[in-house]
Amino acid sequence: MMRPGLMTRYLLGRFLKAFAFMFCIISILAFVTDAFDSLGMLLRVSSAPFPVLLAYLWLKVPFWAIKAVPVATLLATLFIATDLIRSGEWIAAQASGFRPGEMARPFFIG
Repeated sequence: MMRPGLMTRYLLGRFLKAFAFMFCIISILAFVTDAFDSLGMLLRVSSAPFPVLLAYLWLKVPFWAIKAVPVATLLATLFIATDLIRSGEWIAAQASGFRPGEMARPFFIG
């Protein structure tokens, strides 16, 4: 098995950092939004104590996390691609012999 090149590791590292950040932000926003959306109804209908309701809302996090993955992937890819273009790294990499497909591969791997 071949070890990925330096450029692949660099781009994959930047992508994964941006993805992790976007994923956390979107997941937190989805949790808070869902909590405020359904908490009023849960408090009216249920006689469960607040920690039980909070645990119920916390158990819905995996559902929202699955929905956050595509959005976080898109935002991380756009963020990294525009940052590479803005800083001139994209042109410098192409000038050193990297094809655009080779530079986009780490995003697809991520």
